[in-house]
Amino acid sequence: MVATAITAPDLIEDARKRHKLSSAETKGLGEALMASLLLASTCKAGERVSLSIKGDKFFRQAIADATPEGKVRGFVIAKELESDIDTSMGPWQNGLLSVVRLKLNEKEPYVGTVPIVTGYLAKDLTFYLTQSEQIPSAVGLAVNLGKNRSVVSAGAFLVQVLPGASKKEIESLENNINQLEGLAARLAKDSDPTRLLAQIFSDAAFTILDERPLAFECTCSRDRVSGALKLLGKAEIEDMIAKDHGADVNCDFCGTCYSYSEGELAALLQATSSTAKR
Repeated sequence: MVATAITAPDLIEDARKRHKLSSAETKGLGEALMASLLLASTCKAGERVSLSIKGDKFFRQAIADATPEGKVRGFVIAKELESDIDTSMGPWQNGLLSVVRLKLNEKEPYVGTVPIVTGYLAKDLTFYLTQSEQIPSAVGLAVNLGKNRSVVSAGAFLVQVLPGASKKEIESLENNINQLEGLAARLAKDSDPTRLLAQIFSDAAFTILDERPLAFECTCSRDRVSGALKLLGKAEIEDMIAKDHGADVNCDFCGTCYSYSEGELAALLQATSSTAKR
């Protein structure tokens, strides 16, 4: 058996403030960020995992991008509350869950997609791992909010069965997980991921192989945004200068705003023209 447990209240709170999220959006994005970190924990250094969840009621989509080094970024797009909510399903309702794995030395990424069955991300991610990646797994996700929508606690776990596990070991693990106190309540009392693992494995001995800090970290930069603006072409940049006398470019993943003055756009236009003449 192999398991990963994480706690990430500061990370989720950082994401909440960056994107100015509501309570529901904070929980939705928070679970997506932690889920992508759990998936990335099974990757090699230099690889990446992108998780996309598309719903049809409360949320339109959430995207989270994570590395095995513990870096993650993401955003959520909410929808107007609709009246025809299926109360038997979770907040994602109906939709699709997709996982993109960018592996080393492989030109094409691995993409797995399954329908959302329950509307609860933890259960549907468990279904994905079992069906699409053929790995018997159990996933738990929880985000608890306090006053002013601030994140009080946030944590998650992923348990996977390795080849060679006995039927007795699997049954024991399943019983421990089924008897596990509600994860949200458990995290409110004790946010130590080691103690959470101890409760999952119960009497079985386990060894901690690695511990890593987690952080919300985006790969955007002013240089990248400038490069993207150049790709828009001469006519588009000239239009920005004539109509807006500048430009503001916002990163969807982290909310950072990159502002360009009229003079800075003119410099990009000149650079674009120079490149085109070569």
